[in-house]
Amino acid sequence: VGHLLGARTHKKKTDYIRTPQQAREKKITTTTSSTQRNQRTAMIPTSTVNLLATIGLTLSLYALYVESKIHDEDLEDDFVALCDIEAIGASCSAVFAMPEGKLLSYFGLVPSNHILDVPNAMLGTIYYTLCIIRENFLYNEFPVTVKDVDVGRKRVRIDQMILLIASGAMSASVFLAFRLTQLKELCVLCWSTHAINLTLIVIFGCRIRSLGRLSRDEWNAIPTKQKGN
Repeated sequence: VGHLLGARTHKKKTDYIRTPQQAREKKITTTTSSTQRNQRTAMIPTSTVNLLATIGLTLSLYALYVESKIHDEDLEDDFVALCDIEAIGASCSAVFAMPEGKLLSYFGLVPSNHILDVPNAMLGTIYYTLCIIRENFLYNEFPVTVKDVDVGRKRVRIDQMILLIASGAMSASVFLAFRLTQLKELCVLCWSTHAINLTLIVIFGCRIRSLGRLSRDEWNAIPTKQKGN
């Protein structure tokens, strides 16, 4: 009986003992599963970002149009912007005319009436255009093979730059949202862009996190000899 128990115990112990090859295969399998999970997060559909950025770009261009009408001295007084909704007390025209409508000069980053003293809508136009360019032309494919690791690292760096710009846009949205709440001004167009900025920064943040993990996972899955090559 003791012999049988000893054999059974020995068998159970040997079940958990793996050869170096088995351990390596298990590590690669685990890494592959983690890689696939992170890749799904990293590859948030380009169409999602394109849609959000296109809506944001359209709103920003319309805001520029409204601002040009507001400052047009020859304009008749009967101009009413689509975002001026009297029924709910919303007036984007009034908000655009506020000093906060040009954050660069408001915070003293550029002199008032300087060539760089552009409306916030112009900054939004530049931001959303960069998002669209990034999504469609700059390293849109994530590396899935060893030879593409360098491409993946370049994409991470580009996404880090976009995330930095998105952080600036989100900071501006937080400040403007606070001012709108403080002044009790309702601007449907403004709140729409704030929501878009929030969604975009969440997407970019998740991408950076997953891209960084995926790069490490892929690198760890490569045999040591291949790394040296």
